[in-house]
Amino acid sequence: MTFIGLLVAALVSGGFALYLISRVLPLPGAKFLVLAPYLALAMGMGIDRLRSAWSMTMVSVVFGVVISVFTPVMGLTIVAAGLASDAAASVFRGGTLTTAKVIASAACYPAWSAVLALSVTNYLTGNALFGSLGLGPLLVTAGLAYALGAVGAALGFKILARIRVVTDPARRPAG
Repeated sequence: MTFIGLLVAALVSGGFALYLISRVLPLPGAKFLVLAPYLALAMGMGIDRLRSAWSMTMVSVVFGVVISVFTPVMGLTIVAAGLASDAAASVFRGGTLTTAKVIASAACYPAWSAVLALSVTNYLTGNALFGSLGLGPLLVTAGLAYALGAVGAALGFKILARIRVVTDPARRPAG
């Protein structure tokens, strides 16, 4: 549980900083593209550490509760994104949990976050987003969020490998 708390704290603080940076971009869904690598990196570390079929849901529930203090709708959307991501990632997770499976699974989270948050926004604005643009931009944003999420999760594994070398004396190079 401590690990989930630390992960959520990192998501809130790092995510807020990236959100502020993304506000400069005038594109709809730009914040999801800026946040995608970071979200997948965090979820990839969560999946790797927790080793549960519902790792992203566990992290998302805690993350959603924290964010619900500011906006309950976003908190529910975060929880729904975790559930949808774990359900979609179950396709990738059969058998042994390999690095490639974790990366593919973690990349689902930013994609589902984009789809669900933009859909909720569309609903709350009375179909203003999809009514004028159609579903094309949503699908493009989700695809780009997945691709950027895969890059972020892969970088997360490189970071984890470096941490393991530093913290595990058996993995340090001789010399």
